[in-house]
Amino acid sequence: MKNGFNAATDRDGKSAFPNTPRAPKLDPRSRSAERRVSVSRGAYRLCSVLSLGLHVPLPPVTSSRAGLSLHCCAKNKFRQAGKKQGVAYYNKVIDDLIACGVTPMITLYHMDLPQALQDLGGWSSTEIADIFESYARFCFKTFGDRVKLWVTLNEPYVCAKLGHEDGTFAPGIKDPGISVYLAGHNMLRAHAKAWHTYNTHFRPLQAGQVSLALNSDWAEPLDPGCPKDAAATERYKDFTLGWFACPVFCTGDYPESMRARIESRSLDLGCKQGSRLPRFSKDEPSSLGTADFFALNYYTSRKVRDLNGGSKKSELSFVGDQGAEGVVDPSWPICGVHWLAVVPDGLRKMIKYIKVFAFI
Repeated sequence: MKNGFNAATDRDGKSAFPNTPRAPKLDPRSRSAERRVSVSRGAYRLCSVLSLGLHVPLPPVTSSRAGLSLHCCAKNKFRQAGKKQGVAYYNKVIDDLIACGVTPMITLYHMDLPQALQDLGGWSSTEIADIFESYARFCFKTFGDRVKLWVTLNEPYVCAKLGHEDGTFAPGIKDPGISVYLAGHNMLRAHAKAWHTYNTHFRPLQAGQVSLALNSDWAEPLDPGCPKDAAATERYKDFTLGWFACPVFCTGDYPESMRARIESRSLDLGCKQGSRLPRFSKDEPSSLGTADFFALNYYTSRKVRDLNGGSKKSELSFVGDQGAEGVVDPSWPICGVHWLAVVPDGLRKMIKYIKVFAFI
């Protein structure tokens, strides 16, 4: 709202979108599921703006990314009615986008795991990959006749690191140095299974494309002349972008520096859990090559300094394994929130890095 005018209302204060479909009722505990439906509402309002011909200053729109809620679409004997409502709602959003000449890109998972699945272990459970594959199969079958662009997971780094290490995002787990890698591994397994399912059973008829959306800061040494900061910067990249990009686009496994650091520190700290960074099984579908395009969310950049001699050296943690810390350059302007420094040229540098290192 700006100057008392809401873009979702006309000048008389009445809704400009009277036919916006009501979203299915959600589990009140699942705020992330509510946010996911809000994104789909945004897609629906976009097509409403286009169809009504409202004078809204928008660039030419050719595609729109929206997300499905696993809570609304997943098979659950306790929520069959909710599932039907969810499918009807998303069918409406997809159909109306296409009617307005907008190509829908659908995200299957965006931080909205149902509580029932979290109670079973969530992304830390090995069974979650098969559950996700079943959900993805349902979505491909139900919506794939119209949807040709799919994103299986949005920002698995955020879900793993902020959700299972820092505990600041759902599901709020603080298990330093352990669950973060397990969750990330199972998300990659889930993505690979979903991609192979599409490739084998749906691509021949639907001719769509499937990938996962990664996020990463661009990173440069805090002191360009310091070899330790330079090495820390490479680790920072490996533990953010490389963590999920290397298994899919590069080698089929995690970056060598990442595995070596974690295994070495596990020995140094007397960790008895074995390898904290799991290994991919040859008995499961390979993650290598399971992306038809490279999807990147870029927000900001960081200057990186070495932490090998810091307080995290004796702690079991992701940051300790990484041995690097990203900081904001004080010359960068801050936009809205404290961590969001405005560094547009970081995006160009990131894209060049991705291309040079054969991720694409």
